[in-house]
Amino acid sequence: MKLFRLITSTPTTTPIRTMTMNNHRISQFLIPKKSSSSLFSISKFHYSSSNIKYNNYLLSLSLLKSTTTTSTTINTINTIKTINTNNTFSRRFLKIDARKRNPEDYQSNLTFCSPQERADYIQKNYIEDVNYDLLEDFPKWLDGIGLKKYARNFEGRNWRSLIDMRYEEMENLNIDDKYDRHTLRRYFNYIKSHINKEGTPINFKLLADFSAWLDSIGMARYASNFEGRQYQEIVEMMYEDLEALGIDNYDDRHILRRHFQNIRAAMADRRRISEEHDRLAPPDYDLLENTPAWLESMGLKSLTPFFQNRKWEDIIEMNHNDLEMMGIRNRNLRSMLVRNFWLVKRAVAAEKGINIPPRVKRQSYIKSLPHPSSSSRSYSY
Repeated sequence: MKLFRLITSTPTTTPIRTMTMNNHRISQFLIPKKSSSSLFSISKFHYSSSNIKYNNYLLSLSLLKSTTTTSTTINTINTIKTINTNNTFSRRFLKIDARKRNPEDYQSNLTFCSPQERADYIQKNYIEDVNYDLLEDFPKWLDGIGLKKYARNFEGRNWRSLIDMRYEEMENLNIDDKYDRHTLRRYFNYIKSHINKEGTPINFKLLADFSAWLDSIGMARYASNFEGRQYQEIVEMMYEDLEALGIDNYDDRHILRRHFQNIRAAMADRRRISEEHDRLAPPDYDLLENTPAWLESMGLKSLTPFFQNRKWEDIIEMNHNDLEMMGIRNRNLRSMLVRNFWLVKRAVAAEKGINIPPRVKRQSYIKSLPHPSSSSRSYSY
């Protein structure tokens, strides 16, 4: 929407007129009742498009000598039309114009069948979740958001050090387009938000060589500050401890502290898993091989016919829907079975030293029930 407030040097004007031109509404404080040679200045130019507002943009227009109100209005409108035709003020985003001039700079090598497929790809790998494998190949990550032309600017850098970059640092890397810098910062913030919420995979083998780990996050310059210390001791350091080691830059201390917090959280998870494994008794494989005896130990020996000729490894992977499809209609019986299946899987995981699988909640029983008109099967179990 473009509003032009036309103010004449003659104090006496006619009432406000409003007209529409090229889908833009123009309010005019026109026109002198008595006009000779007049110079109109368009002041307080207000431009609003897609939440972008430029206020008090001053513009001076010299109009032809006019003798009547009608001719002055026509000349004014023609001048405004010329401005719009020349695209003087109609450019909404400089980034859009840049893409029109150099479309190859913003194209992606990734092939998508439709714009929706590309949007789903970005939503899945950049916004809702973070694809860390893709991040390790940073040029390909840039390609996914249409900024492959900056791959050389980040050459030799690790994504862990890039996500904390400020606008000035990007500009120093010759990323001159402010909209591209804003796009990068937005996606970097998605990564940091995901790390703060979910954590990031920690390479404990790399942590054993702490100088190499520092290099992986772009902090190799501080390797000498941590010489002779174990990472278990380092990750417990506070801001004051880092400053005492000679790390004077506050932003660098903040980055290190954030990484230390993630490492401590991962270490706590490892300790918790280890403690849970220690508390769990090993599975009784002899009992599991004897399905009738195993079911009898649960008080469910009557369900033995449903599991004939099935291995226990396959049985413990069953869920509520699988059991119902087999003919076990009683919801409480299915819940008891699924609960015991999960206990077996947890014991096996503890013995093998792997992560304990999360307990899957029972799916909606109402949704799993057949429609009354489509089935007359017995509900004996």
